[in-house]
This record gives sequence, structure tokens and C-alpha cells, in this order.
Amino acid sequence: MVALKKMSSDPLLTELPPLPPTARMAAGFIVLGTGVALAVTGLYETHSDPRAVIAVPAGLIFVFGGAIFLLPPSLARLQLPLAALAVTSLAVVFNYVAFGPEFAGYLNLGSETTRNVETTGRLVFSFFAVLMNAAALGLWFKVFSRRRTKQNRS
Repeated sequence: MVALKKMSSDPLLTELPPLPPTARMAAGFIVLGTGVALAVTGLYETHSDPRAVIAVPAGLIFVFGGAIFLLPPSLARLQLPLAALAVTSLAVVFNYVAFGPEFAGYLNLGSETTRNVETTGRLVFSFFAVLMNAAALGLWFKVFSRRRTKQNRS
């Protein structure tokens, strides 16, 4: 919220009100259900096209995001590991697009200009894939270093 206040020119900007528990649960179940449906559909479609397996980590992004919404305050310590899982799933999707099998055949686009566009797109995705990998590694480092710090204090 502090960053939002610094970016805004409105001096009277107050903090956003917390989401009511019912709305928070509804949003959590919608996001979680979307992720489960996407992941299950990807698994089902893998029999007809093996490249559909990418829907599983794409669905897991939503599953972990929905789980973060549904966490009760007593389990707030699980937010960071769930966020790390979500970012890791996002990194897997970016890595698949950047370095995985060709998409030109998947989209039935086989012309030479399409391949040039695909190469440009893969270069862009590879840059962001590296960034997502770094973010995921950073989050996992934070998750595991936090546990060691707490164990050392005990």
C-alpha cells in the first residue's frame, strides 16, 4: 500500500478495504476450480496431442493462487511456499514456450514468415523465462532460508 500511495497524486488515498471472507472464499474457489479444470483438461488431451501437457503447469498456477486466497490467517506461513509453487509453475510454462517443441505445426502455420515470427517470439519468451527462473529460485531460496533461520533461533 505504501508504494501505491507514493505513486498516486491523491494525498487522501487510504488503504484498500480488506475483502470480506465470503467474497475471498468465492474468489478462491473460482480461481482454484479454473486451475483444476485446466490441469485435468490438459491431462485428458495429452493422449491426442502430447504438447497439451503444458496445460498442467498452467492450471497449477491457478490452483496455487486459489489456495493462497483460501488460506485462513492461522496458516499465513504457507503463503510464501504456495507463491513459490505458483511462480515455479509459471516459469515452467515460459520455459516450455521458449525452449519446447515447435508451435508452428501445432497452429497449422508452416510458412517461412511464421517460422521467423516464432523465432522472435521464442527469443522474447526466453528472456522472460530466464527472469521467471530467477524469481522462482529466489522465492525457493527465501522459503528454505526462512525455515533454517527459524530452526536456528529455537
